[in-house]
Amino acid sequence: FWQENAIKQFIDTMMAAAGISGGIININIISEIFMIEIILALALGLLELIINVGILPFKNKGVKTNRDNLLQKSFIMYRKAGIRPYVKVMLKDSQNISGECLRYSWNDKGSLLVKDADNPEKQIWVPLNDIVKIEFLNSQSVINETEKEQKAFAYRKVLNWMAKGYGDEIYGKKEKSIKALGGDS
Repeated sequence: FWQENAIKQFIDTMMAAAGISGGIININIISEIFMIEIILALALGLLELIINVGILPFKNKGVKTNRDNLLQKSFIMYRKAGIRPYVKVMLKDSQNISGECLRYSWNDKGSLLVKDADNPEKQIWVPLNDIVKIEFLNSQSVINETEKEQKAFAYRKVLNWMAKGYGDEIYGKKEKSIKALGGDS
């Protein structure tokens, strides 16, 4: 399959194809070089895949997010809906953490920032590798409350558009105090 002076023949063939020399184009040597390139690219690509993903029997059993992961898409859909997910996270050591998921990351060492429901002043970064199970606890009441807030905000914007400040007065959320306006108006 491989000839001793294959590289020299390949260079001569490329020079002939480019019109630099008057030599003949050797299709056999071109196909041999390209076949070697394809096999090498396939082997290196497979090696890179094994390095990045790992071999399935030896993979860590923790939760992992990546570009096409359902967990990541779930968090994105909650964010698009304007709802912060309430989660119950079960860890490998049988500990459970429940609360609002404030942040999440899906880099190499992905994690969740959960505000503890039992102690709202406590936030916990939970590495995804330590998680066994994640339950989304957003009940319909939480979703309904968020929808009410979104509707109120939309109505407030419409009323403010009709008459400046009217929506803020109706919904009790004045953005500027009377002092900031310089007295009564």
